[in-house]
Amino acid sequence: MRVYRPIPMDQQIEQMLDVVKQTRELLKRPPPDTFLGRETYKPFPKDDPESNIGYCNETPLPPSSTDG
Repeated sequence: MRVYRPIPMDQQIEQMLDVVKQTRELLKRPPPDTFLGRETYKPFPKDDPESNIGYCNETPLPPSSTDG
C-alpha cells in the first residue's frame, strides 16, 4: 500500500517550521486595544442636587404670555 503525499516530506517540515515561526512572532506582539475597561467619557450625574441636568417632567415650565 502506497502513501500519497501531495508534497515531499522535507517541504512539509519546512512549511510547518515556517508556520511555527510566524505564530511565535505573532504571539510576541502586544494584545490589541479593545477599549474594555477604559473610560472614554464621564457618565452623567444621576442623584447630584447641584447638577443642572433635569428632566422635562420634573421641572415645571414657566407660564407663557399667551396663557390667560
